[in-house]
Amino acid sequence: MPNFFLAGDYVRTDVDLATMEGANESARRAVNALLDADNSDTERCRIWELFRPPEMEALKRVDELPYRLGLPNTFDLG
Repeated sequence: MPNFFLAGDYVRTDVDLATMEGANESARRAVNALLDADNSDTERCRIWELFRPPEMEALKRVDELPYRLGLPNTFDLG
């Protein structure tokens, strides 16, 4: 469907979390898509790449297998 764009915290974005930041990013992307569909010369909304601290990568790798197996997180105390 041309000119049909979704925005909100339920839309997958780089933030990948249901937050106002995610909703804001999806709205900016939807506006840019509308402007592109209209061939508008209007300046596009700025999109920022989410900063992912490199220090967290090792912890994410440690958590990957238990997550796939449906096991609790290492730090889950509940």
